[in-house]
Order: sequence, then structure tokens, then C-alpha cells
Amino acid sequence: MDRKPRQTPATQHQGHARALGAGVLRAASWAGAVTRAHAHRTRGLLALTVLLLAAGGVLAALHSHHRPSSQASRPGLIPRLDSPAPTADAEPAPRIVGTPEVGRTLAVSFGAQLRAVRGRSYEWHRCAPPGHPCAAIEGASGPSFSPTFEDLGETLEVTVRAPAATGHITERSAATSVVIGTRNVYISQSGSGRATGSDCANARAAAWFDDASHWGSGSHAIRAGTMIHLCALISTPLIFHASGTHDRPITLYFEPGAKIALPVCPGRRAGCIDTNGNSHIWIDGGVNGSIRNTENGTALAHHQGESYGIEASDCNGCRIENLTIADLYTHTSPTDATIDATENRGITFSGSNLTIAHNTLHDIGWALVAEWSAHDRFVSIAHNNVYRIDHGLALTAAFSGGSIGPISVYGNAFHGYANWDTGTDAYHHDGIHCFSADARGYTPHYNGLYIYDNRFGGPTGVDMTAQIFIEGGSGEGSTPCADSTSKIWIFDNVASASSPIYNGIFGVYAGTPRVYSNTLTGSHASTGVCYRTAPPAARERFEDNLLASCNILIVGSPATFARLDYNLYASGGENAFVCGARFYAFRQFAKWRRCMRADSHSHAVRHPPVNGDGRPPNGSRSQTRGVNLSRSCRGPTEDLCSALNGHRRRSRGMWTIGAY
Repeated sequence: MDRKPRQTPATQHQGHARALGAGVLRAASWAGAVTRAHAHRTRGLLALTVLLLAAGGVLAALHSHHRPSSQASRPGLIPRLDSPAPTADAEPAPRIVGTPEVGRTLAVSFGAQLRAVRGRSYEWHRCAPPGHPCAAIEGASGPSFSPTFEDLGETLEVTVRAPAATGHITERSAATSVVIGTRNVYISQSGSGRATGSDCANARAAAWFDDASHWGSGSHAIRAGTMIHLCALISTPLIFHASGTHDRPITLYFEPGAKIALPVCPGRRAGCIDTNGNSHIWIDGGVNGSIRNTENGTALAHHQGESYGIEASDCNGCRIENLTIADLYTHTSPTDATIDATENRGITFSGSNLTIAHNTLHDIGWALVAEWSAHDRFVSIAHNNVYRIDHGLALTAAFSGGSIGPISVYGNAFHGYANWDTGTDAYHHDGIHCFSADARGYTPHYNGLYIYDNRFGGPTGVDMTAQIFIEGGSGEGSTPCADSTSKIWIFDNVASASSPIYNGIFGVYAGTPRVYSNTLTGSHASTGVCYRTAPPAARERFEDNLLASCNILIVGSPATFARLDYNLYASGGENAFVCGARFYAFRQFAKWRRCMRADSHSHAVRHPPVNGDGRPPNGSRSQTRGVNLSRSCRGPTEDLCSALNGHRRRSRGMWTIGAY
């Protein structure tokens, strides 16, 4: 870009004329000074000499003005009486100093020549992305400038003008990086005060938020980098109409005491909060933010199954944190089988670089539901507390081709399903259920599904399928979780059942499972199944697991396992071990091992070597009998080398068996 104003021949001629006049005056002044100083000696001759020299300088200047530039630049043609002053061309361009962030002050820095000139003027410019024009910022005419929310996402430049012998010098700085910062807008249900959005006392109305014309551009619009603060009670749904960016998300923040409460939140592709297909949205419940239905449930005014707390499909770069989502359907009777629990959802989500963390969800049909699209990846579902639900987390996909993951599910608590029991088994309960949707025979591929450091508990109820159910099957009508090449890691989890679970506390029927260091405890040695696996799960590795207090401790076949060893079995029943179609009582452990051709380093004990919370008591035989799996602690599975209680496992020597 040309940083100086273009000069016409006329302005160039005027500049030379002014320079010529100044030269004559300087020469005459110098001649006069010399003449007065030496008048008593050579008054006539010296004065004449000086005048001739001055005249010669003037003539040379006139001659050089009409001479071609190539000759004018040749040395020796114009006598020089002193060193020339620096020119504007030698002066470095001004630059903007400081961090381009809303509220911070930027200053102009320039070289010594411009710094010495008085009468400088400034004009700051706001510049859109490259290829778009810049516009002068009204009122920004000083040597410093503080970006405002109007400047978010754009760059800044400054033009400096200074007087000079030729008229003026104009220099323009390089552009800053993109202006960053957070614009705050406060929202209440009906607005308040002056409705400027400056704080909760002057909040804009929820209807203003839902109006698409208030999103995207303009000094007051919601756009990338905006933080929206919710104030008090919001009683209508909120809909997003724009995306943030990876470095400037749009954040919806619940001020203390703020909540969204409706008789019934809207259903599919809506919700009490709808991200509306936008990305880089952060929803933060703050201290005690919540979303609730107030009148939906067995004994309440509404019996509506289809109701979503948050709809966040295709939400790339999104975060949903610190929220309580509750009472979307309060199920209180085994005779209530009136709703479709699969459509009563706390959070429905999909996308990449997505985090669902530190939320509490309860009294909901299906609390967390992922409806994956092809190539969704880098998703974390972490540290959520989920209870009084039919399903805790459902992982679903309805596409062929492509892949999902890595997906990490860790540090969560899934517990309490019995309130969703019915006499007709209308709602089968799962802590985590992975399957493919629509029964079209799809077999999605997971590029890593990691389920670890979770706690699963009761009351589990009588309609429980599994605490972890990795669904299998093949062909039309089946709904398998994943294809046979999908790596599914399940480690460091503690799970229990207060009632018999016949599909397995963990039922793993797909992928290439890696099942390490889990503790599974059933309700009694006379009933239920602790662990069950079958094809199409293949090449499974099952090590360092503790299974206790189930009639059937483990179901499998030699063809399923690539490695089965270093496990601890306790308090099994008359069908404790199943090898293919053969059943072995707990006392027949040795025969089962021969049938499986595995588990040579595993052992069985009569009494469960765990406390009520799944921890092994001091001196338990499980503490020193496990294989060292340090070789597997890499990348997403690094936490395998730390027990559920956070203690680092040995880098050498035997590991403890189970999650602790």
C-alpha cells in the first residue's frame, strides 16, 4: 500500500519553489552576517564575494530544478554547505504499540523526526478482514486509542499527518492483529431499567435475544466474543442466531440465581436453549444456574415426553458446563408408561471439540444424548452427576462410512434408575448405552471410545439392561455400537447393582474392547450377571478386573478374547463361569480356565475383597496380583496408570486388581 499521498507535478513545483526561496534567504542571511563581522578589514571585497557565492547557489538550484533527475542526483553538482536534514523517506513508519483488546490502550510510536514535529494529527481506522475497506473511527483523533466492542474481530490502523517544508507528511501504520475481548450483554425476561443491556438493572428482554436481527453486526449486536448474562427467571426458550469463533466464543452465562423454567421445554430441534446449528457456543451455569420443567411428570399437569433442556446438535467448539438440568419428567409411579422416554432429554449434542462437563442432571428420561455425525471427534463428557434417569448417556449414530472419535467419557457418576421401573418394562435402564440408530444395520467406526474413572450405582431397579451396554448385532434390524475394528477402552470404573442385572453389569458386544482394572459388584451371589461379552466383539483384552457377588461372574468364549488373565473373581454362584455354552460353578474355576484356555494367573476367592464403595480393604489379595499395564498408558489412555482414587500405579512390579 502507498503510505504517502500522491503528488502531482504542480505540487512538486510548488515544493521546489518554496525550497528555492528558503535557500536564497539562508544564503543572504549568512552573507549579511559575514559582512558585518569583517567590515573593518575587507568590507567591499568580502561582501561582494559572499553575494556572488549566494547568487551562484541560487543559479545552481534553478539549473538543477530543470536538469533530469539522473543528473541532479550526481555528486558535486550542487555545493553543500552542511549535512542535509533527514528526509521523510528515511523515517520509519509509525506503528501501534500495545495489545489490541477491548478496554486496553493503544499508542502510536514513530521515529525522531516525526516526534520532533509539532502539530501532528491522527486518524484511527477500523479495518475489516483483508480485501475489505477501512473506515475512519469517529472521534479517534489522538495519539492513543482504546478499542471498544465495535472493534471486536477487526484490525486497527492509524494515519499520522505532520507539517513539513513541502506541505505535510502523511504516514500510515501497519495493521494490528485482530481486536479481542468480551462484550457483555445482560438479559432478563421482560427487560429492566433503560434496557441497554449494561447490567441486570438495565437488562434487555429475552425477546431481544431471540430476534435474529440483533445478531451478527452493529455496535450492539450479539456476535463473536459476546458474553450474554442471564438475570433472574427466564420463562421463554432462548435461541442462538450466530456462531462465535475458536478464540472468541459466544458465552451464555447464568448470573447467581438465574434460571430457565417453563411448564414444559420444547422438544426435538428446539429445547429451552437451542444452539440452532451454530458453533463455538459456551453455556455456563455459573454458581447455580438451572433449566427446569415445572409441570411435567406423573403427578403433574403435563405428561409430555418430548422435551429438551438443551439442543446442541452440530455444535463444534461448544462447551456446556456447571448447569443443573432437572425435572424434565418427574416419573414417580410404575404404572406410568405414557411417554417416550427417549425424547425426554437433558442435553442433545453432536460436533467436534465439544465438552459437556460438571453438570447435574436428574429426573429426566434420557439425560445425555449424543447423535453423532460422521467425523465428530475430540469430545469430552466429564465430571457430570446424573441420577433418577432411565438412560444416563446414550451414544448413537445413524450413518455409514466416516468415523467418530476420539470420545472420552470420564469422571462421571451415573446412579439411581429405579424410579423409572414399570410393570411392563416400558423403559429399560442403562448408565451408558452405545448403539447405532434407526435399525438399518449401520456399523459406525469409533476412532477411540474411552470410558474410564466413572462410578455407576443404584438403586438400579428391576428393568436395568446394563451399567455399560455396548450393543452388538449385525445385519438389517440390528443396532450395533461399532464395527469390529473400533477400539473401545473401558478402565478404572466402579459399578454396582442393587437388583439383578441379567445382561451384565457391563455388557460388551461390539468393537475391539480393552477392559482393564474395573470393579463390578452384583447384588448377591445367587442372581444376576457381572460381565458378559459375545461376538461381534473380537480380540478382546480383559485384565486386572475384579468381579464379585453375581451368580454368573463372567460370560465369554475362547474365540472372543485375545487376552484374558490376571483377574480376581469372588463370591460367585452355581453358574459363576460360562465358557461358550458350558456353565461352571464357582468351585469349578479350574475347569473353566481349561475350557477358556486362559486366565492362568487369575484367582477366585470366596468372599468379596472389597468394601461397600468397591475399595479393597488393607491386606486384600487383590492388591498385589494384577499385571503391570504401564505399556498401555499412552495418550488418551494415560489415566490407566492412575487408580480411580488418583494414586499413581507402579511403573514396575505387579498392579492391584480393580479400579483402586
